[in-house]
Amino acid sequence: MHNHAHADKPYKNVFGPQQNNVSSIIRGFKGAYTNRIKMKTNIIHFPWQSRFYDRIIRNDRALYTVRKYIRKIR
Repeated sequence: MHNHAHADKPYKNVFGPQQNNVSSIIRGFKGAYTNRIKMKTNIIHFPWQSRFYDRIIRNDRALYTVRKYIRKIR
C-alpha cells in the first residue's frame, strides 16, 4: 500500500484563513483517508510519509509534464 499521494489543485496566491492553507488541506486529507483505511482493513496505524512536498506549476507545459509523470508511475 502506498504511503503518499499526488494531487493538483488550483491555488490562488492570496493570504486568507488558516483552514485554506496547504498544510491544513493535507492534514484533512490524511485524516479522512486514515479513518477510511482503518474501517476497511486491519491496519491500526497507517504509516503516512511524514512531510509533504509542494510545487508551484507555473504554466500549461509544466502541468502537462507533471501529470504525465504521475500517470507513468501508477
